Parts: sequence; structure tokens; C-alpha cells
Amino acid sequence: MAARKPFDKFEREQRYELFITKMLQLQKSERRFDAKAQKAYKRMQFSPLISQTPIKSVLSEYNKLTVRGFDCDVLANSLKYLSQTIQAKGNCPKVYADYSLPEMDISWRFDKVSSDVKFALQNDTQFFSATNMALSSRHLGDIGYKNTEMISIWFDKLDRML
Repeated sequence: MAARKPFDKFEREQRYELFITKMLQLQKSERRFDAKAQKAYKRMQFSPLISQTPIKSVLSEYNKLTVRGFDCDVLANSLKYLSQTIQAKGNCPKVYADYSLPEMDISWRFDKVSSDVKFALQNDTQFFSATNMALSSRHLGDIGYKNTEMISIWFDKLDRML
């Protein structure tokens, strides 16, 4: 095998400029996503006030934000707003077109949330911060979500982290 010749000064500068261009594109993309996420969080926060179906709208906003893949911050914030929305509906909510709690547990929108949590807990390569794990667990408990399979997966993840 022939040894690679070292880059001359012009090639190094050209590669550096290309690197800087790609990093600026990435920075713009992240800023656009952050702005989109902040708007979605506002819609989630005010969904009990402005939506006829607040639970569906919170879960729908979560699904829109996770098009790029799993993000532990998006999951924790979405579960926080979902928990607040369920608490805002009261003890005996009147359900017209929105989900009741048993309907929410089996809906495809919430199934996306639970499958994302399972995915993050089962994969060691997936980043799931301890803070967001704790917040997600707390909010799932506030919602009243019971899944014995997920509990064992959660404990296995904690064991691997320790």
C-alpha cells in the first residue's frame, strides 16, 4: 500500500473552509430546531386553554418534534406538559373527542412515547441523561402510566449506568 502524501497548505485550507461551512450549516439547523421546539412547547403548555383535544394536541406536538429521532429533552418536556394537561382536566373530566386516560394508554400517539422510552432505556449507545430519566419517570408516574415491562427495563438501565 502506498503511503498517503501529506496535504499541502492549499488543501488544508480548503478542507478547513469546508469544515467551517458544514459547522455553520449545522448551527443554523440546530437554531431552527430550537425555535421550532420552543413554539411547540408553548402550544403544549397552553393546550388545555386553546384546544378542544388537549391530550391529543400535546402528543401530536411530541410526534412532530421527534421526526429527527429520539431526544431526551423533548421527551422530558413533553411528558411534563402532558402531566400538566391531565392535571388541568380535573378529577372527572368530560371527554368528548379527546382521550380518556385508559384510551390514552392504548393510543398510537402515546405508544410512540412509550416506545421511545423503551428504545432509550434498552440502547446503551443512545444518550438519555440521568436528569431527564428522573423527570420522565416522575411524569410517567404522575400520569399514572403502569407498565411492568418498562419498570424492569428502567432498573436494568440504572444498573448498567452504575
